[in-house]
Amino acid sequence: MLVRHLVLVALATVEAWEASSSGRRALPLRMPPVAASVAVDSLQDVLRAAGLDEPQVEEVWERRPPGKLPGAVRQTALLEWLQRELDGEPVLHSYLCLRKAPQLMLKAGALQQLQESLDVLREEMSQLTPRQLSFLVAHTPELLLVPASQLRENATWLGATIGLGEAARAEVLAAAPKLLVAKRAAVLKNLAWLESQLDLADVGRLQRVVCRTPLCLLLSTEKTMEARVDYFRQLGVNPELLTSLVLCTPTLLHSPLGMLSHRLAWWTDEAAVARAELPALLELL
Repeated sequence: MLVRHLVLVALATVEAWEASSSGRRALPLRMPPVAASVAVDSLQDVLRAAGLDEPQVEEVWERRPPGKLPGAVRQTALLEWLQRELDGEPVLHSYLCLRKAPQLMLKAGALQQLQESLDVLREEMSQLTPRQLSFLVAHTPELLLVPASQLRENATWLGATIGLGEAARAEVLAAAPKLLVAKRAAVLKNLAWLESQLDLADVGRLQRVVCRTPLCLLLSTEKTMEARVDYFRQLGVNPELLTSLVLCTPTLLHSPLGMLSHRLAWWTDEAAVARAELPALLELL
């Protein structure tokens, strides 16, 4: 072995000397690393084997988390788990999960934790059919990354804060599942805004608005809800009427301003209602 080693060293020395004397660059004795290309091919092959098409494979690969990922065997197990648990369109749903929450690839070796989180989502929104829940998870897969205990605690806190029973809480979460990962300070800020700006301090009124438009707890008060409230105030709507309008149609808090303007324009342009008369008209609706 020692002799063989000395021979290799001697050959390398001769090759380096010949290359330098002829102006050529000596070739390295070590082979270039291939681990990176193997990893790429392995993960891409796993995605293809799971049924993803080439654009989907490329998109998931480009969004992969930095650093070393669990190997091909575990990525295969992750995709098999997603496609087994998500009903309806398993290939599409698994693709959406990895595209929207690529950190799931880092959890490929922790399927039990993912299963526990999914089980909590099923419990909290038991009114949903398997297909409906699968659709919800595929579009908010970041929920799977939250530990099961944290999901349950967040759901309990939200219900207690607003005073919702289990059935009402389940409906709110199904309509706005991102409330399970929302910052509590932000939720409390929106609740305080609803109470102060729209006279919704009464628990029953507040619950009515939240249950019919759960997005009001996720929206920006400054960019979204205040802009709608200001729009109606500029029309001459007084505070009492504004509260009544929101209680009747809470989606006004996030309806596109263009749509609101278009609908009111019909009254002024087609029905010949004076702008000053719009508040009185709205009160009759």
